[in-house]
Amino acid sequence: MEVVPAGTAEEAARGSDIVGTATNAVEPVLDAAWIEPGMHLTSVKVGELDAAVRVRCERLFIHWQQLAPEHLQLHGAGGENLSRAWPSVDKDGELAACPLLSDLLGGKVEGRQGAQQVTCFINNIGSGLQFAAVGAALLTAARDRGAGRELPGEWFTQDVHP
Repeated sequence: MEVVPAGTAEEAARGSDIVGTATNAVEPVLDAAWIEPGMHLTSVKVGELDAAVRVRCERLFIHWQQLAPEHLQLHGAGGENLSRAWPSVDKDGELAACPLLSDLLGGKVEGRQGAQQVTCFINNIGSGLQFAAVGAALLTAARDRGAGRELPGEWFTQDVHP
């Protein structure tokens, strides 16, 4: 796949089939006006896609319908509580209107129903399993090829958040 640098987020999004956001932004990074028929959107964080973007998505899937499991506290853009930032939260704090990615993959719910439909996956809980799986495959491939070098594990363990 050819990778072409873009000068702006809008330039990168326009004309794309798939738009993926993976930022540390605390405010939305994709404008609803940039969405075109047939696009698939995906985000690493809920706050990257605002309500106007989510409304444009005809099929929107999430990881988990509970906004915050007991062991996890999530915040939306600007530090707001996520339940105020998400437009389709029921009284129990669940994303009742959004089907789960696992239900899509398991065939329990229908996915894209036409080439012009805008679809979206939002990593609303962020278990990170996809990164662990890709990382394990890359590590194995690098070791098999003798590429790269081992890094000390303690470089990646901190007891404080930067």
